[in-house]
Amino acid sequence: LRKSGVLNFASHPWLFIEEMSQSFVQKHYNAVYSRLTLCSTFSLDQDGEVLAPEELLFRAVKLINESHNAVGAQMDVKFRSLIALAVCEQCLHLWFDLLCSCPEQDQIRIKFYHSWSFIRSPIWRQIKCELRLLAQFSFNLSVDYEVADIVRRKKNLNLSKTLKKKAFSNMLPTTIRSSFDQPLKEGVRDMLIKHHLFSWDL
Repeated sequence: LRKSGVLNFASHPWLFIEEMSQSFVQKHYNAVYSRLTLCSTFSLDQDGEVLAPEELLFRAVKLINESHNAVGAQMDVKFRSLIALAVCEQCLHLWFDLLCSCPEQDQIRIKFYHSWSFIRSPIWRQIKCELRLLAQFSFNLSVDYEVADIVRRKKNLNLSKTLKKKAFSNMLPTTIRSSFDQPLKEGVRDMLIKHHLFSWDL
């Protein structure tokens, strides 16, 4: 991958896939979006036979962005989730073909990759042949496994913070603690009981 930006950071493959998937449907966005909505409404794409590979890629990237952005997932997690989805749908080799072969997207490939990279060299055809073998097997990978792990870690972190806060409050002097944390004295308890029992107007 090429380096980009003022700080000369390397680009991420997810950014490349995002831009490629958008470029595939940009010219016919309204028609593609209507077809995606129709397929989603009537469950027409269960076997991936209605949508073209580029439309499936666009839909997959969109869904992963929506679900993963909600929990603040990094691009590495999104990329691995997309690979898992492609393997389960037996279309990884088709998507890889799209990313490497379409001449209309040459400028995007030049933007992200050097000329000696696999994406821009003839070797991608051999890689595609190797990836095609995966389509002969059935996989049931969890696309949101890492998302669930992120949510679980956040819950554990919040629980840990709560426990630490509670432990810290127990370490404070009794004069600083809230009066609600102190046990009620006998006189106060009796007063509250009497007030509760005899506070109704008869």
